Amino acid sequence: MVDYVCDAALSLQRLSMFRSVIYNTSMKSAMTPLKVGSSSYLMQLSIGTPALTFWAIADTGSDLIWTQCLPCIKCFSQPSPYFDPSKTSTYQKLACSSNLCGALREDQRANCVPITSGTFALNLNTGTGVLIVDSGTTLTFLEQYADDDYTSGYLATETIKIGNTAVPGITFGCGTKNSGDYGKSSGIVGLGGGKLSLISQLGLGKFSYCLQSDTRKINPILFGSLATLKGLKEQSTPLARNTDYSLYYVNLRGITVGTQYIPVQKSPIGLKNKKMLIDSGTTYAYLITPILAQVKRAFIDQVKLPVFGQQESVKLAFLRAGKLRQNLSFIGYDLSEAIDICN
Repeated sequence: MVDYVCDAALSLQRLSMFRSVIYNTSMKSAMTPLKVGSSSYLMQLSIGTPALTFWAIADTGSDLIWTQCLPCIKCFSQPSPYFDPSKTSTYQKLACSSNLCGALREDQRANCVPITSGTFALNLNTGTGVLIVDSGTTLTFLEQYADDDYTSGYLATETIKIGNTAVPGITFGCGTKNSGDYGKSSGIVGLGGGKLSLISQLGLGKFSYCLQSDTRKINPILFGSLATLKGLKEQSTPLARNTDYSLYYVNLRGITVGTQYIPVQKSPIGLKNKKMLIDSGTTYAYLITPILAQVKRAFIDQVKLPVFGQQESVKLAFLRAGKLRQNLSFIGYDLSEAIDICN
């Protein structure tokens, strides 16, 4: 017996993937606003047809694009409405047979769960369809971050709009069980180098952004041909090669604290390499213990105030006129092979 619902669903999935490849190949660039959130940087995007617009964390340290979806088992409060798959005509759950299943790490992949059969409608004029309820199995996921925040749900494809550019067939995570502090965001946009990241799915090859602390200003994040630095007095450094192509690294040569320069060397502190991960989704800068100890010592030597508490503590605080002073930050750092790109 032929399962017409299942066959139609698979045909739509193949059509959606084919149209997506054609669309992405012809697309040259895209841009969307980027602003400062409570503890991270947020980029604006829209999802679905009709589109739901929201802000999500721009994260170079991960790949998965996700937002909270109805029906919610456990969801945190967010500024925008939860994404409702039943109210969009371009939503489609991702089957376990999808080639993107392999893009999930073993610790991300939950399982394939059975779901009931349903109705399917195809619009012959637009080449799009609505799959109310799929048949067979769907691919679920679990993404857990370094701070123990997590999201879990199922993978699906949707039309995602970046600025004025709409791209169909983008794979994203519909998070139905989520936990953590995501500030004033409605999810995360993975900008890493893996197959599931927005960068890889758009097929534009490069992106650029400007991060600043002024919450009143909004800057664009640029993709494709727009992601160039022209006429700016900036410096550049090459990305360091790494076996994990999902993450971005630079070679750290040293850190400057006031007037003291602390070189980062392979010896005598026993470093195997000098790579430092670039993670726009992380609030703090992290250093391994030997380097952190040298940085703290440089602060202590130059501030010349009594240290509050133990020097071995992660935080470093000073006493001044009987009051606690604890606003410390790195003054600078030196990246390898920095050059003036404008000459």
